[in-house]
Amino acid sequence: EDMYSTGLRDFSTEITAIRTNSSPNPRDTSKGISIHIAIHHVEGGKPVQQAGTMDRSFSSVNGKLFVTHQAFNLQKHAQNQGVASDMIENVEKEYEKHGVVEISLSANVDIGGYAWARQGFDFASVKDLKKIRRYFIRKVTELHKNRKISDKDLTSFLEDINSFEYSWEFASWNPKPLPPGQSGETDKLGKKWMLGRSWSANKRLHKDSPGYQIGKAYFAAKRNTTVKG
Repeated sequence: EDMYSTGLRDFSTEITAIRTNSSPNPRDTSKGISIHIAIHHVEGGKPVQQAGTMDRSFSSVNGKLFVTHQAFNLQKHAQNQGVASDMIENVEKEYEKHGVVEISLSANVDIGGYAWARQGFDFASVKDLKKIRRYFIRKVTELHKNRKISDKDLTSFLEDINSFEYSWEFASWNPKPLPPGQSGETDKLGKKWMLGRSWSANKRLHKDSPGYQIGKAYFAAKRNTTVKG
């Protein structure tokens, strides 16, 4: 429960179920557990209302510990309060202490496809990378067809898209930035098009991993602090 603490004064977590995971294949020597976690809204230091749930599974493979984030749901009254980002920042620190080498999840639903990319989760496969690339190419082609961008822009945009290898490159793409306070159809295209995209994601918790460093920078910028680690 300490591992999944939100770090927020108004919320707490409680592990409500634990089960072991076993494989019917006798040659499969991997071991693991799954846990169900309730998130509570707290008033006066006491839980007063359920705010959401999480499901997580841990597996040990060849002596290495992996975790899969299977589900994360927040009720409306708990959304837009930084619970999700604060929790993932805190839990990654705890995972490192306990030797977790990689986190896997499905980036989808509402802001998931964008938010996870900004936090350093990358495409789990080349298939997912190509799927997102095709989507961006289609969207850019539509902009050109509808005369929202020029022939020159089309060439430049496609060159950018075809050069991207990481999820966060797509998510942070803003080829025609506008002045503060202004918005338009070509503003922050990466964010617009990654919102709600579905793809399989993972993040290696190693200081040499690009995703690890991207995540550290994201959380530091969110809190306006210096990157550590």
